[in-house]
Formats: sequence, structure tokens, C-alpha cells
Amino acid sequence: MIGVMLRGAEKVIRRATTHILTAGDLILLNPGELHSNDSTDKGSKYRTLNPHPEFVRKVLFEITGREQNAPVFPEIVRDKETFGSILRLHLALERSHSTLEQESIFISTLELLIARHALDSFTLPQIGRERAYVKLVRDYLDAHYTENVSLSQLGSLVNLSHYHLLRTFRDEVSLPPHEYQNQLRIAHAKQLLRAGLPIAQVALEVGYVDQSHLSRHFKRLVGLTPGQYSPNSKNIQDKIL
Repeated sequence: MIGVMLRGAEKVIRRATTHILTAGDLILLNPGELHSNDSTDKGSKYRTLNPHPEFVRKVLFEITGREQNAPVFPEIVRDKETFGSILRLHLALERSHSTLEQESIFISTLELLIARHALDSFTLPQIGRERAYVKLVRDYLDAHYTENVSLSQLGSLVNLSHYHLLRTFRDEVSLPPHEYQNQLRIAHAKQLLRAGLPIAQVALEVGYVDQSHLSRHFKRLVGLTPGQYSPNSKNIQDKIL
């Protein structure tokens, strides 16, 4: 179990030891470990993720390139960057309709968690700058930016594992594949908005499931809502992503 404490306090008993979790803490329970918990604050709130150990081992194999046991973690961790990454993963699994985004954030989060907090040392393989591979993936995303593609689809193009593809693409482009896809979608959305198409139609045209998903990514990348960007708005920005 991978848990993040959002607010309040929570008492966790593990191996006859009592831990008090407060906002910002991570709790990491290894497979088979018994525990009990109790809210010491009625306003407490936390999120937990329970990936199957075999799935974690599979991802670990992709990360390290060899078969090994699942990583073992300490009980309580306070790490702002890892906390933020795990919380983003929760929100992506909950809100995102992009398989590519969910897979990418999951692998990146697990990589960060293992690299920083696994009790055993794991050596991460060197990732080269395979520009030819990255170009093939970029060309595919350019042609299929409206589709709900997956890391498996992209990896099959260049015969790379999920992890190797993700790191290679990120190192070369400075963006993970799902963010590159969002950049493409928003660039096309801007063109359609300038042409006067309704926002809901634009959302579907560029691959988002509805207007709210377009608006969320548009505001994040452009700094304006699609409505503010419309041709009749005085706030219109003419920069093309």
C-alpha cells in the first residue's frame, strides 16, 4: 500500500510500533505486513494506492532490466517531491481519460519511489539518446494525436519497453509522450477556435472526451480558457504552440 496523508492525523500500528501520520507524510506498507489504523482527527483525509506485487515486479524489471524481488520500503517517509508525484498519479487515475498519461505517470512515480526510498539498492540502466526512435514515436503521435494511444503501442513501434521509451523520449524532447500529445492537441484546438468552431466541438475534434477536459489542459498550457481565447475576446493570444 502506498498512502499519502492530505490533512489531519492518522494513527497507524505496524509491528507493535505506533506511527502518527500528518499532512505531507507517506506511508509504505510492504506485501503481507499486517497493520491497523485509526483517525485521531475527524477531519483527516488520505489517499491509498494498492498495486499488486507482481505488477510492481513487472515494472521493476522494465526499470532495471532484470528479474528481482519487489522492493521493500521503510514505514514512514516525508519527501515533498515523491508525495507530489504520488498525488498526481492518484488524480490521473481518477480524472484522466488518457491511457498514455496514466501509464507514464505510474512508471515515473514508481521509478522515483524506488530510486529514493527502496531499502535495497537498484541500479538504473543508462538511457541513450536514440534520436531515430524518438523521431518515429513523435511522427506517430503527430499523425494520431486525437487517439487514446498507449505506451505499449508506442513501444511496439521501436521495440522498447515502457520505461525505456518513456525515459528516452523525455530525455530527448524534454516532455513525456502524454504531454507532447497534449501540446499537439492544444495547438490544433487553437486553430479551430480561431476558425470559430464551438468549444465542445473543438474538444471532440482534437481528442478530448468533453469540453471540461479541453478547458483544463488549455488553461494550463495557454494561460487562458478556450472562451477567453475565442476570436471575439480581447485577450486572444496569437502564439502557436
